[in-house]
Amino acid sequence: MENDRTGNRRSPAGDIGVGGREIGFMYGMYKKLTREHTGVLTGKGINWGGSLIRPEATGFGAVYFAHEMLKTKNQDFKGKTVAVSGFGNVAWGAVQKVTELGGKVVTISGPDGYIYDPDGISGEKIHYMLELRSSNQDIVKPYSYEFPNAQFHQGKRPWEVKCDVALPCHAE
Repeated sequence: MENDRTGNRRSPAGDIGVGGREIGFMYGMYKKLTREHTGVLTGKGINWGGSLIRPEATGFGAVYFAHEMLKTKNQDFKGKTVAVSGFGNVAWGAVQKVTELGGKVVTISGPDGYIYDPDGISGEKIHYMLELRSSNQDIVKPYSYEFPNAQFHQGKRPWEVKCDVALPCHAE
């Protein structure tokens, strides 16, 4: 484990382009070099001691936390417009859970800019997020080709979009 730029301890984990397979390779090498089965690497496959729902767990957790905060105001996600940043595992899990709870997610973002989809990101569009992630291009612009009602905003962040709830799901 190493410290990040803020001095906090960090656990090595997957990100866009680094999934369970790659983390599994690193964990295998760690075990070989240290001759131990201790240490922390998150995002391992199930065969390496990983979690069945690891990819979406953080996004689900963020939404469950926000849901509890909304409940303190006697509200929930039903009928709310939600802006999400990112399109990796955290964003994907958040979009999925917000949709299940009745909210309408209208943005995702990448290093190239953000997508505004006034129709909402649900169903096949959530599945398309998986395709974007697995392409290893690290861009969201192709979403606007696949879904013509969506608008791509080059080099911008989604926080200019009017929404009821904003969920930052990507380090910016």
